[in-house]
Amino acid sequence: MRRIWRQEWKRAATVGGVAGVAVAAVMMYVAWQHNPQGEFHDETGVHWFAWVAIGVSWLVAVAPPVALVVGVFSAIARRVLRAA
Repeated sequence: MRRIWRQEWKRAATVGGVAGVAVAAVMMYVAWQHNPQGEFHDETGVHWFAWVAIGVSWLVAVAPPVALVVGVFSAIARRVLRAA
């Protein structure tokens, strides 16, 4: 497990993925509670495609930028700490 954290891109991908899943889960919960005009669930059942699309769209929108920022900061921190 410790080997994963030695490479910046693995650390960044892991943190970005976890952040993306967390945000997607919260937004799916909010969408489920709000349920505008029965878009996600109604008397006929659950409309899975629309509800999962909300989660996937937030995952795709959040994970890459977070991974990029974490990767850049991780690389900079490693270079600075190595120089010190």
